Amino acid sequence: MDHSNSGRTNVERLEILACILAAVFILMFLGTALARLTYPYELEWMEGAMVDGVVRLLEGKQIYVQPSIEYIPFIYPPVYFYLSAAVSLLTGPGFLPLRIVSLLSSLGTIYLIYIFAAKEAENRRTGIAAAGLFAASYAQVDAWFDISRVDPLALFLVIAAAVLIRFRKSFSAGIAAGLLLSLAFLTKQASLVAALPLILYWVLQRRVSIRWSLPLAFLLFSGVMLVLFNDASDGWFFYYTFSLPGQHPVLFKMLYVFWIDLLKPMAVAAVLSLLLMAVLWQNNQKEKAVFYLALLAGLIGSSYLGRLHPNAHINVLSPAYAGLAIAAPQGYKKLVSALKPDMEKTGRSASSKKLLFTIILLLQFVILAYNPVHYIPDGNDRAAGEDLMDTIQSYRGDVYLPYHGYLSTLAGKQSFAHAMAVSDVLTGTDEPAADALRQSMVDAFGEQQFEAMILDSDWMQTEWQGQYDCAPLLLPKDALWPRTGMQTRPDRICISIP
Repeated sequence: MDHSNSGRTNVERLEILACILAAVFILMFLGTALARLTYPYELEWMEGAMVDGVVRLLEGKQIYVQPSIEYIPFIYPPVYFYLSAAVSLLTGPGFLPLRIVSLLSSLGTIYLIYIFAAKEAENRRTGIAAAGLFAASYAQVDAWFDISRVDPLALFLVIAAAVLIRFRKSFSAGIAAGLLLSLAFLTKQASLVAALPLILYWVLQRRVSIRWSLPLAFLLFSGVMLVLFNDASDGWFFYYTFSLPGQHPVLFKMLYVFWIDLLKPMAVAAVLSLLLMAVLWQNNQKEKAVFYLALLAGLIGSSYLGRLHPNAHINVLSPAYAGLAIAAPQGYKKLVSALKPDMEKTGRSASSKKLLFTIILLLQFVILAYNPVHYIPDGNDRAAGEDLMDTIQSYRGDVYLPYHGYLSTLAGKQSFAHAMAVSDVLTGTDEPAADALRQSMVDAFGEQQFEAMILDSDWMQTEWQGQYDCAPLLLPKDALWPRTGMQTRPDRICISIP
């Protein structure tokens, strides 16, 4: 057997190994998500307040209302909440329906990435590698794919629109893509950054008779829904989703730290993605190259914008990883296909290069390896949660858990404003809203509205000092910590002073 055939055989074997690794990562994600889907407590410290918003919808209440200690929404548009409320009608309220929406969204994104890459490269292995590469980023975004947050749904909607934009060239496809991008924007505002380059690509690359279908559908649906939501909330919708986020300062160090966060685990994928666009351009496939430039610019740009927020978590890199996962295996395929060795002169050299590129692709998967057990709550977590529920239920009056709102609802009591939402308002530049909120909190503490408060820190101490007496809340050392996001848990209980 000559060296050229041997090299190609080894490349094929390694490509199959890459597909096996990709499948393993997909199964690891699915197994981890299913193992914690019905966990009755928070996987992430803001999950409970997300459930609070859905519960309000189920009770026929507005999400966007004047901020008070009773309730403050997070700074997200409402699509995720409405969809989760619809699922709640089947499952009942709680964490489960929100996690189902996120899990199905992430599985949908993985499937669309497979379709995207496989159809583009006309090669199933490329699709499997792309889907697995995104699934492998699960740990890099701190296991955010399946928790009760808006991000997985927003990303799914963007990728679904991108598939239509890339592979369909009809008026109806433009309408559908515009609606999907609008829904993504109405799920998470940063999706607008991902949408704009795709909309521009459609306008510039489609014939006159259909080019305006997408932007008009996007603008009309978004505009109508924004007006309706804002009118129904007496203007509070705009306050929370546009005014308040715009008041947050920019974390300037993230202007460069972002690129370290992105490239440290995905440098190989980033290089292969750049090579894809370069090869496409060189081979006179300029329209395709422009599409991938628009796709990557939008997805990476939306991640970049999100990372500049002072309270942003590493999860915001998920759109960027999705873009690289779509492009990188295609870049590898283009690179390997370009090597057509002359059997007599360059066969050994070309085969060696193919083998090297395949090993590099495998290395990208190895870099992303993680232990899924780290993200799955265990029996100690459940036991500690049950003890905490017993503690909350031992008080006859209201108990305030500003870091873990829905836990009080689980214990059969009223839930109140979440600490993150309170902070968003108090640190904003809208002084009347902040002053009114602070006064409502001072009044509640002064009147000892809460029989007890269970805190994670000395939160708002100057407002309640003298009204409550605190003591340590003893939980097992390694139990009830969030499995993703900010690491915080209750550590003190404060009792109202007679």
